[in-house]
Parts: sequence; C-alpha cells; structure tokens
Amino acid sequence: MNTMVMGQLRDKGPCEVWYGTKGAEAYLGPYWESVMMRTASTSSDVNESSQGTTPVDSIITGYGLTEVTVPFTRINLANLAIVIPGASTSGSGFKAIPSVEVGRSEYDNSKSLILKPIVDGDETADQSEWLQFDHAYPNVDMEIVYDNDGQRVFNVIFKCFPDATSGIVYYTG
Repeated sequence: MNTMVMGQLRDKGPCEVWYGTKGAEAYLGPYWESVMMRTASTSSDVNESSQGTTPVDSIITGYGLTEVTVPFTRINLANLAIVIPGASTSGSGFKAIPSVEVGRSEYDNSKSLILKPIVDGDETADQSEWLQFDHAYPNVDMEIVYDNDGQRVFNVIFKCFPDATSGIVYYTG
C-alpha cells in the first residue's frame, strides 16, 4: 500500500499569479525564482518571578500580517501599473505617482489574489489546488539593478487581510 500522497497545494513547482476583481482576475505575468506566502501566529509570554525570564506559558494573541511576495520579471507595463499603487500607463509610457495613494485604505482597495499551481505546463483548472486571498493589496519593494549578470526583478508584496465578515484570510477550493 502506497501511503505517499501529494499535498492539496502540490508538493513542488511554480504557480501562476492572478489578481483583480473577484471572479475576473487576470494573469499578471512571469516571475523569477520563488513566489512566497508568509504568515505566522503571534503570542505573548507569561512570566513568574520565581522562574526569572523563562516563560511559564504563552498566550496566543492572533496572527501577524499574511503576505505574498512575487518577484515579477518581464512583466508588461499595463500589468506593472496594476500592481504599483499610483501608477498608470499612457501611450507607450509608464508613470508612478506615489503621492496619489497617501491616506488610502489598503483593505478598502484590496482585490482578489490567486496562486494557481502549474501542472503539465499550464495552470491547474482544479480550484481545490488554488491558494486564494480575497483581500490582497500590492505594495512595491523594488530595487531595479542594471548590470551585466543580474535579471531585473520587480518585487511586489501583497498584504492579505481577513474578510470583514468571515475573518478568513486565505483558503483553497
């Protein structure tokens, strides 16, 4: 009997990154190296004087921010404008105006982000294998390097927020 079963999100391999209004998300383009989803629980230690600085317990206080980092490469200008807040395209040009975003709620302006594993050279159509975030907002973390060896990467970190009604941050299926 073979007890080795592939995990629901697949065990290895790249994915495609889709972003936009829920139900109308668009493929954003290629990336270089790894797309990474990061989240961690938070807790607060309980101390007693007789134990010094060694905690005697720890109380769960929630979860830290959930983030998805995507190192885009060779992304077209229209899609780059989608993931850079305050950016726009006009004709063949590209403009970033960060001050446009000052005071803007990231949650209120968040959109759906979907990571679709690539299977047999194409994104899987099996929604049970997709990692989905209903409230994701892109933040830029770019250092564009011009040199002879490195590939230019446009790093975008999506902040993912819990749904105001359900509290769900991410899900599959």
